[in-house]
Amino acid sequence: MIRKAIGYLAVVALTAGCDSATTAPPPGVPAGSTALQVLTVPDSVAQHLYSGIKDRRRLVIRDMVTWTQLWNEATQQRQPRPPVPQVDFTREVLIVASMGSRPTGGYSIDIPNVYESGGQRYVVVREVSPGAGCVLTQALTAPVIAVRVSQHAGSTSFVEEPRTRPCT
Repeated sequence: MIRKAIGYLAVVALTAGCDSATTAPPPGVPAGSTALQVLTVPDSVAQHLYSGIKDRRRLVIRDMVTWTQLWNEATQQRQPRPPVPQVDFTREVLIVASMGSRPTGGYSIDIPNVYESGGQRYVVVREVSPGAGCVLTQALTAPVIAVRVSQHAGSTSFVEEPRTRPCT
């Protein structure tokens, strides 16, 4: 009984800590902005480390033709190539961020939040690089992520949030 209570309190404490970190907009996003629900595209390039996208990009994709072209580029090294995830572009858009080619492992990219304020969207892009002393795989990587959010007619700004992963 006591173990269950301690476990429950630990989960609540960890969850509370995570929630408070994601609710306040980061620098570059206006205070009072509304956080939108971010959905990772099923079976997508989300968090894919070995994509075929060799350059740094920040994109808002609004149609299936553009999405299919990007998907084919991102998955060109995968055999068999997975089918293109379907997106309802009448209701949703895709936001894509890529880091470009990196010489080793240890790199990642994420879109933790998308905010809206005054008709403008702010997409937070977090690029994580390995710190000094990290043990890394000696393989070329090209991290990319795609998330879906509701359709939006206004402009979109990308807010960069670079991080270094400590390896001490």
